Amino acid sequence: MSIQYQAHSQDIGWQGWVADGKLAGTTGKNSKLEALKIRLINAPAGWHIKYRAFAENKGWMEWVEDGAVSGTIGENKKI
Repeated sequence: MSIQYQAHSQDIGWQGWVADGKLAGTTGKNSKLEALKIRLINAPAGWHIKYRAFAENKGWMEWVEDGAVSGTIGENKKI
């Protein structure tokens, strides 16, 4: 089993899925991380992953799970 995650960066958009501690997002580009998606790969039946992000000037977002978007897109708010 592994955990995959995908980052959405300001002015760049969604980047590819990465896993197990690899870098998601950007470095050195002054681009805000606005949203994430997280999912389990090869998880036992019935297992899920729940997560939420804290967005700038919005606070904690609602809980989401299994690859759903957490954060904001196109609002220029970092998480």
